[in-house]
Amino acid sequence: GPLGHGQTIKLINNAVAAANAATLAQALLLGSAAGVDLDALEQIMAAGSGGSVMLGLKAGPMRRHDWTTLFKAEHMLKDVRLCLEEADRAGVPFPAASAARDALQATVSSGRGDDDFAALLEAYERFADRRIDE
Repeated sequence: GPLGHGQTIKLINNAVAAANAATLAQALLLGSAAGVDLDALEQIMAAGSGGSVMLGLKAGPMRRHDWTTLFKAEHMLKDVRLCLEEADRAGVPFPAASAARDALQATVSSGRGDDDFAALLEAYERFADRRIDE
């Protein structure tokens, strides 16, 4: 496609990945708070409409609080910000990406910028004042 479209596609993809990871973090935290068996939650989501690449990649690390870096939180934050700038230029709201940006900003601000972006779970744990029980 035209010059720059590949970069725009990458930014949109990463914003969707961040939004998916943020939604997953919230779902795991809710499941834990509600006393749900997280293994069952993960299996049912994976087999159903809640399944996603992020579920497969990030549910385990989130549940273990394992932030071994596959993609740094600070890099994901940069991409989501750039995507939101593009969305603003295009006049298209992207609230899911905005929410992910806020969680990633909290993650980076807490000193987790070099850790994997799955560490955004900790931002939601702070917001909820509770931690996922493994």
